[in-house]
Amino acid sequence: MTFLFVSLSYTAECAIVTAFITFIPKFIESQFGISCLIIVPSAGVGIVLGGYIIKKLKLGARESAKLAMICSGVSLLCFSTLFIVGCESINLGGINIPYTTGPTLTLTHRNLTGSCNVNCGCRIHEYAPVCGSDGITYFNPCLAGCSTVGNDSTGVSLNTPLMPSALCPDV
Repeated sequence: MTFLFVSLSYTAECAIVTAFITFIPKFIESQFGISCLIIVPSAGVGIVLGGYIIKKLKLGARESAKLAMICSGVSLLCFSTLFIVGCESINLGGINIPYTTGPTLTLTHRNLTGSCNVNCGCRIHEYAPVCGSDGITYFNPCLAGCSTVGNDSTGVSLNTPLMPSALCPDV
């Protein structure tokens, strides 16, 4: 019976860890505006650093397990603050605020498309947020009315409107 519960708890923990590993970079990116290009390599550096510490201190299995538990506890405290602290919710066009033109939103009806992008053939499963000059964040560049997205020399995203500016937000 003990083996069964240990197996179930390990399976649940693996599911939670897998979900965190998959989605925490996107969560941190959307909440704090930190690029995934910084978040993911930082995790890799942490793993390598942990291995180096274990090797340098010549920790055995028991000491390594204690170190892992301490690091997990600190990590849990840090992650729990992520859900408390953060930036205010972003204005995501079609999700929590309507487009400048188009239908109003209800709790049961979210609409990522507006009159600006309804005929653009945009993929609604591709999340790559883009900020418009109107203060609205769009789900992806296509839904913002952009045909191309590039970076200038300072790394600031530049978007080229796909539709006339009378229909689309100025992004």
